[in-house]
Amino acid sequence: MMKRDLLTEPLWAAEDLGKAIPDSRHAVSVCLPTWQSVIGYEEADEAVTSRMKCGYPRFFMHPDVVTLHANIAAEKNAERDQPLRWMAFPHEDCAERCAAFVKSKAGGASTATVESYESGSWVIGVDEADYEHAVHYWRMTGDGVSSRRAESILNDVSFGDDTTDLDKVRAQLAELYGQPVGNVFVFRSGMSAIFAAHRALGKMFPDRRSIQLEFPYVDSLKVQQEFGPGTTFVPMTENGGLRKVADILENEPIAGVYTELPSNPLLRTADLAGVAKLLHEAGERGGPLLVDDTVATVFNVDALRHADLVTSSLTKYFSGVGDVMAGSIVVRDDSPYAEAFREHLNDAWTLFLLPEDAQVLVENASDFTERMPLLNANGERLFEYLKSRPEVTRVWYPGSDAAQHYESVMRTDREGVGHSTLISLLLREPEKNSAPFYDSLRVSKGPSLGTNFTLACPYVLLAHYHELEWAASCDVDRHLIRVSVGMEDWDDLRSRFDEAFASLVE
Repeated sequence: MMKRDLLTEPLWAAEDLGKAIPDSRHAVSVCLPTWQSVIGYEEADEAVTSRMKCGYPRFFMHPDVVTLHANIAAEKNAERDQPLRWMAFPHEDCAERCAAFVKSKAGGASTATVESYESGSWVIGVDEADYEHAVHYWRMTGDGVSSRRAESILNDVSFGDDTTDLDKVRAQLAELYGQPVGNVFVFRSGMSAIFAAHRALGKMFPDRRSIQLEFPYVDSLKVQQEFGPGTTFVPMTENGGLRKVADILENEPIAGVYTELPSNPLLRTADLAGVAKLLHEAGERGGPLLVDDTVATVFNVDALRHADLVTSSLTKYFSGVGDVMAGSIVVRDDSPYAEAFREHLNDAWTLFLLPEDAQVLVENASDFTERMPLLNANGERLFEYLKSRPEVTRVWYPGSDAAQHYESVMRTDREGVGHSTLISLLLREPEKNSAPFYDSLRVSKGPSLGTNFTLACPYVLLAHYHELEWAASCDVDRHLIRVSVGMEDWDDLRSRFDEAFASLVE
C-alpha cells in the first residue's frame, strides 16, 4: 500500500483525527484537524486521545515505548512486594539524572531506583506517587529512549555501537557550520542538546543565573528554570534586548544568554551582535551567547558569527520528513569558552544519537541544501499573501519582525538563502474566526515544524494551554495560528488558504 503524499493529500479533515503525520511508524506529529480536537487533546478528552496513533514523542509516549515500559514492569516487578512504574533511557547517566530529579521533587523521600536493561539501555523505577515527576523529566529534557530503540529491544534487534551514520551526520554539520568535526555533538533530540548545553554551562558557572532573551520554545525556558540557579526571563526585544541585558549585567554576573534565531512563535531576532559585544565587555561578569537556530536553519544563517554555541533540532528542517528525532550542538572554535564547552560536552557524549536513528537521519538529510531554497521561496510567498488578506490582523515572520537582526547574520555564500518558512498569524475577531478558519484549512495539522509538507497548528493552545494568561502577558495570543510552509505547488497552496478564508462569515 502506497503511503499518502502529504504535499497533495494532506491530513486535515475531522476523519483524520489521530493519524500519524507522516504515514510512518515513527512519525513525530499527529493530526489534530479541528480547533476543538486540540482543546480535547490538552484536556485529555478520551474521545480525542483514544484515536491518536502517535504524538510528538516527548509529550506523547510512542506505542512501542509504552509496550516496552509494560514489559519492563512485568519483568522487574515480578519479585517486588510493591510494584513500581518503569521508564527506559539510552544510558545510565540519563536514568540517574531522572532519578535525582524525581528525588528533588519528592523532597528526598523518593525510592527511585536505577537498573541496567537490554541493548545497553537503563531503566528507572518509581512509586506511583512519583511517576508524574519522571514523566515531566522525560518530556522536558528529551533524555528518554527513542521509539526506534524501543522497537529494536522489543524485536530483539541489536545495532551495537556502530557510529558510521553518526559520523556522517557530524561531518555534514561540520561542513555546513564551517567548524571542526570535534566541535559538533549530536544528541537524541533538540531538547536533549539544549539540556546538555545547559548542564555544561552549569558546570562552568555553577552559581550564576542565565538570561533567556525573547519568548522561547516552552521547554527551553523550563530547563533553565528547573535545573540550576534559575534564569531571568526577558520576553521582549526592546532595542534588540540590549538595554535589559545591560541592566542585568550591572546587577549580577551571569552564566550566559540564551536566545533563538528567530524566536518561536513570534519570530523575532535579538540583536546578536550587540548582545555578544555586551557580554565581551562585561569580562568576568559576562558569559557565552547560546543561540538556537532551529527555525532559521544553518542553511540560511550563520549564528556563529556572534554565538559561542549553537543548538538545533535536527528533527525539523534538517530531516524534513518528520520521522526521526535528533538534535545538535556546534561550538565556535575561536570562542573563549570553546575548550570548556568541548570538555563538558564530551562528558555528555553518552547521549549521542542511537545508530537506528542516525541511519534514518543520514538518508533524510541528504538533500537538505536542495530543499531549503524551495521552502524559503514558498515561505516568502505565503507571508506576502497573508499580509494582503483583510481577514488577517497580524502576521509574524522573520523577514518582518526585527528583520534587521535576522538579516545581519544571513549567509551570502550560497544560492536560495531566505527567511525560512515559519509564519504566525492572528485573524480579525479571533474568538469568532480562528476555529472555522483552522478547521477549513486543507493542510496537514499537528505539532512540529520544518517538514517538507505544510504543517499548521494553534501553537499557543498546544504549547501553553495551562498557562494561557502568562502567555498573553508576554504578548502571545491564544488564538495565534502557526504555519510551517512546505514544498507544495504555490498555486495549489494559495488556493487552500483562499478556501479557508472563504469559510469565514461576516
